[in-house]
Amino acid sequence: MNKVDQAMLEFHAGMQARRDAEEWLAGFEAALASGDAARIGMLLHADCHWRDILAFTWHLSSAQGRDAVAARLAEGQARTRAHDFHLPAERRAPRRVKRLGIESVEAIYEFRTAEGRCAGVVRLAPDAEAGGAMRAWHLSTTLESLAGHEEKIGANRPTGAAYSRNFGGDNWADMRRKAAAYDDREPTVLVIGGAMANTFLAAQGIAVGRSLQEAEMHDTAREILAKAKAANCTVVLPKDAVTAREFAANPPTLTVGVDAVPADSMILDVGPQSVADLAARLGALKTLVWNGPLGAFETPPFDAATVALAKAVAAATQSGRLTSVAGGGDTVSALHHAGVAEQMTYVSSAGGAFLEWLEGKTLPGVAALES
Repeated sequence: MNKVDQAMLEFHAGMQARRDAEEWLAGFEAALASGDAARIGMLLHADCHWRDILAFTWHLSSAQGRDAVAARLAEGQARTRAHDFHLPAERRAPRRVKRLGIESVEAIYEFRTAEGRCAGVVRLAPDAEAGGAMRAWHLSTTLESLAGHEEKIGANRPTGAAYSRNFGGDNWADMRRKAAAYDDREPTVLVIGGAMANTFLAAQGIAVGRSLQEAEMHDTAREILAKAKAANCTVVLPKDAVTAREFAANPPTLTVGVDAVPADSMILDVGPQSVADLAARLGALKTLVWNGPLGAFETPPFDAATVALAKAVAAATQSGRLTSVAGGGDTVSALHHAGVAEQMTYVSSAGGAFLEWLEGKTLPGVAALES
C-alpha cells in the first residue's frame, strides 16, 4: 500500500470515528434530557465505567456497570440539566485507539450544565448485545469552569481524569502509589475528610446514607488504616457530619453523629464536633500539610467546617506555633474563600505536582529551569 492509499484510509477512518462520536453524543444528550435511566443505559456497555469530577456530582465520583452509571447520570441530570454536547474544533479530533485491549473510538467532547462549562472523554466500541451498535464502555465528565467565574478558573483549572482532591491522583491505585512514597516519613496524624472520609467510614461498617463513597475500595481503605496503625500514625475521621437530602445551596440540614446518618441523606460537610477536635489537635503539631477541603465548601452552608479549620490553622501559623503548607487547586480556593490564604506559611497552586514535589520527585519544569 502506497502512502497516498494509507493517507486515504486514515482520512476515512477519522471521518467514521467523528460520525460515530457525533451520533453517540446526540443520542446521549437526548437520553439525558428524557431523564430515563433505562434510555441512558441503552447507550452504555454492560460493564461501562464512569468517572465524574464536579459535573454531575459534587466531588470526584465513579460508578461501574450500565445500570449504576445510568442511574447516577439520570439523578445528576435532574439538577445539572446538561445540554449542548458537541465535539469542540479546538480539541483533538475523534480517533480510533486501542485501550485496555479494546479497539475503540475515543472522543473528547464539551457540554454545558446549570453550573458551568464541562468536558469529557468517551470511548466507544461495538456491542454485540445491540447488534454491533457503538456503545460507551468508558465515560468521564469534568466541570472546567463555573458560570460567571470563567476569569477566575478557566484554563487554570485542572481538567480530566488527572485531577483529584485526594493525594493528587486520578484514582485509588494512584493514591496508594503516592502514599507509599511517604513510607519512611509517616505523619503523626492523618486527617481524612471530604468524600474520601465516606469511603473510610463505610469500610468500617458505618452506614453513610446516600453519601458519595466507593464501595469497591473498602478493602483498600482498611489496608490503609491497618498500615497507619502499625506505623503509630493516628488517623482522624469525622465524629459528626452535616447532612442534607439534596445538594443545593442552603437546604434543610441535619447535624448528626457519623453513626446516625439518615438513609435518605448525604454527608456534605463535617460537623462542629469534628472541627473542634481538629482545632484542638493543632496545639500538638509543628507542621501541617493540607490538601483538600473538609466538605463541599463551594456551596453554603457546607463551607463552615473548612472555613473554621482554616481560620484556626491561620491563627496558629501567625502565632509562630505552626508551619502550615497547603496545596491543590481546591485547597487554594478554599483558603481564599476563608480569607486566610495570605496567613499560611506556604500555599502552592500546583495541584498533584505539589504532592509529587513533597515526595522528592524531579518535576520536569523545575529540571528544565535548573539545566
